[in-house]
Amino acid sequence: MERPMAFPDLMRTDLALEAREAVRARDGEEVDGVDVDVEEDDDIRITRMEIRTDAAANRLGKAKGKYTTLEAPRLREEDRTFLPRVVDRLASELHRYFEDFGIGPDDLVLVVGLGNRDVTPDALGPEVVARVHVTNHLFAAEGVDLSGFRPVAAVAPGVLGTTGIETGEIVAALARAVAPRAIVAVDALRAHRLERLHTTVQLSDTGIVPGSGLGMKRRPLTRVELGVPVLAVGIPTVVDAATIVADTLHVLERSIGRRLAWETDPPPRGRLVPSDAFSGIAPSSVRESEPVSEVRQAILGFLGELSDDERHSLFVEVLGPVEYNFIVTPKDIDAFVDRAATVLASALNRALHPDVTEGNYGVF
Repeated sequence: MERPMAFPDLMRTDLALEAREAVRARDGEEVDGVDVDVEEDDDIRITRMEIRTDAAANRLGKAKGKYTTLEAPRLREEDRTFLPRVVDRLASELHRYFEDFGIGPDDLVLVVGLGNRDVTPDALGPEVVARVHVTNHLFAAEGVDLSGFRPVAAVAPGVLGTTGIETGEIVAALARAVAPRAIVAVDALRAHRLERLHTTVQLSDTGIVPGSGLGMKRRPLTRVELGVPVLAVGIPTVVDAATIVADTLHVLERSIGRRLAWETDPPPRGRLVPSDAFSGIAPSSVRESEPVSEVRQAILGFLGELSDDERHSLFVEVLGPVEYNFIVTPKDIDAFVDRAATVLASALNRALHPDVTEGNYGVF
């Protein structure tokens, strides 16, 4: 019997990596037609994935093409020694895509910042555009030495609700007017796991559909639609309420499981879990040391019999009709968007302009 395509909510993640993880967990097997290469660099993990077949694209709910995911849990932190490393790795990965596109050193690249600059979780694209080193207008000037730089134009076209015009239509008109050799579309994304929020960067040569993470299908920004290669760049800034409930239950399972395992070391009276139950647990390790199925069922009954993704689907079904499945963002989102925009723009400046290096990209 053929398996169903995916969980109903699987499409609600913008990350191809999460879609693959969910299908593997559900089906208990690798997805045919998907090539994966993983590179570890201390606390930075890079996963390069290519969806080669229509069947694989259908199972994952993602377009055929290449996806690169950079995971860096410390990206959440204000660590000025770590962020340059992220910039360096991102610039290298961006350069790979530009080489695949066959972009020459003098070819014009258009950077598009998608999203609403007045809504902080959605302002990543416009904030990146504000930091990109634009040069296209300078190439028409006389007496300006632009060796080591390429023509770059940038625009933040706004959103349909404030302009009355589809973003895809604006970008298509600009593409016809300025004739870029490639387009880089930067947008805030939606994650399926809390551990990916503010820690993950996705690059893809498949383009992007504005608003798709929230279920709003707009005109896509793709090579087919625009006539030039489109590189999509994004970082998850939001999750839904069902994700928070599902991940909270998972942490609860783990903490109670640890409590049961530590019965020989009783906690102080009045505590539900030992005082050190969460000691040393990083967000990225929430899904490590899973309780066995019998323990899961003993702790949560029926819910314990379900996988994480089945629980999430259930919570979406329950919360959706009563309109409680809110889209949620962390309280420090303003500081993160500022930091993330600087990281992405710095990496783009390095990848686009040969004379922007590790030593001087902060100047731009």
